[in-house]
Amino acid sequence: MRPSPTALAAAVLSAVVSAASLPAQTVEGTWEGRFRVGADPVARIQLTADWDGEDGTYNTTVRLSEAEQRSLASEALASAPGAFFREIRREAGTIRLEGRIRDGKGVGMFEFEPDASFPGRMADLGYGGMDEEEVFSAAVHDVGPRWAQQLAGMGFGRVDLDDLFATAIFDVDPDFLREMASVGLDRLELEDYVALRVHRIDAAYVREARSLGFGDLDHEDVVAMRIHGVDGESMQDLADLGFELTRLDDALAFRIHGIDGAFVEDARGLDLGSLSADDLVAMKIHGVGRTTLEDAEAMGFGAVDLDDLLSMKIHGVSRRFVQGMADVGHAPDDLDQALSFRIHAVTPDFVRELEDLGYQDLTSEDLVSIRIHGMDRILRKRR
Repeated sequence: MRPSPTALAAAVLSAVVSAASLPAQTVEGTWEGRFRVGADPVARIQLTADWDGEDGTYNTTVRLSEAEQRSLASEALASAPGAFFREIRREAGTIRLEGRIRDGKGVGMFEFEPDASFPGRMADLGYGGMDEEEVFSAAVHDVGPRWAQQLAGMGFGRVDLDDLFATAIFDVDPDFLREMASVGLDRLELEDYVALRVHRIDAAYVREARSLGFGDLDHEDVVAMRIHGVDGESMQDLADLGFELTRLDDALAFRIHGIDGAFVEDARGLDLGSLSADDLVAMKIHGVGRTTLEDAEAMGFGAVDLDDLLSMKIHGVSRRFVQGMADVGHAPDDLDQALSFRIHAVTPDFVRELEDLGYQDLTSEDLVSIRIHGMDRILRKRR
């Protein structure tokens, strides 16, 4: 139920770093972006570059200058596209955007000019051998000596190149570590901080999660809650029906299997007695519902409880099976016998096979005993 932070870091690395090499010193490609002015004036840019016939897509965010904001807010750009030029200067090099923009959306071409000193400066920090695409990715995500030194200053020492990219992409910075420490999530592994960022977990979310009554939650707990949507609203839905979960594992199981207030209400309507969280999960997993109860009643087995219904679903005791056994003269006397038939693979076809071999007068107990002891193989050989 809980995600693997290592798998998350590997997925991030495969998306932003590859071993391809550039056909030329500069990189060229296309870009498109969305521009936003106001309280948080930023441009979200997507770059597409061609690497030996395969497209690579990269995303970056840049803050807009006051002049760019004024230009974007002008009435002229609302009716006709305007020229746009922007240099994104990073330690790894400079990305030059040129194109057209209108109504907050832009498209165009880009060129990346790497900084000739960048590979050497990274090598001095233990990141030697970066290929040209890795250098381009470093420019896109603003990865460089400053970021590497900042991570070292945060107590992580020299991290792997994939972690260097992952922390930059998801903004695992000193402010975030301080925020997590404020809610008791400190001294974590670097990949754990990345997982928290990937799932958009902040201090406010941790406080809300802990207010739900599941006890002292660690970083893996809150990540699992975020992934599966365990929140105040979903828990209140159940509490309104008088069903309050106190164990996080139960809450996660409810969300994973889609158990909500409506399901709980329907399950209670079957009059199967007091239902625990484990009971409800089992009912959902095995598909026990009103139809199951109606089938049990139609098969003439008398009163059944939840364990009986679960056994029926698990072993495949259905109306069709019971009728099939009746058609070959072996209608089950009760549910236990029907279950015994299914558990030991006594089926209508098996009965017919034995009859074809000349065994016409076998009892239901004989059929089960033959299966248990493997006598059917001997009987087949004799014929």
